[in-house]
Amino acid sequence: MNDFIASLFELWGNAQFGDFSNDMFQEGEGSFYLQIFLIMVILTIVVPVLYYYVIDNARLNRWYYWLLFNFGTAIVNFIFSWVCSSESIANYYYQEQLECPSYGVVPYFTLSLIVAMWSMIFFFVVSLIIKWKSKNSCYSPF
Repeated sequence: MNDFIASLFELWGNAQFGDFSNDMFQEGEGSFYLQIFLIMVILTIVVPVLYYYVIDNARLNRWYYWLLFNFGTAIVNFIFSWVCSSESIANYYYQEQLECPSYGVVPYFTLSLIVAMWSMIFFFVVSLIIKWKSKNSCYSPF
């Protein structure tokens, strides 16, 4: 599972950042990629369920409101992945009593952008699956 998630977040090796990617990978259940993936999946399921079944307002039955929810979810996932990855790596090196390397902004930004992209794709797929039982928003986004 960890290999699959790492492949998604590293775009099958096209966004691999050496030591940063190795630090994020971490063998077993302690993988930082796994933590980010689980939160991303939970958010991209919860927000569409809220949009289609809890809020389900006829005034929000427009593609641009759906897109706003999708972008909002992507932004939250972007911020969470940046904070989680930077804090996780810093804590890992602190616990190992090693000096934390300075990876710069690029790996964190790239990872967060990729997470936001996958978040938008998953949001779209979840929307297609669950929207049909909504009373007011079953035709949103199209």
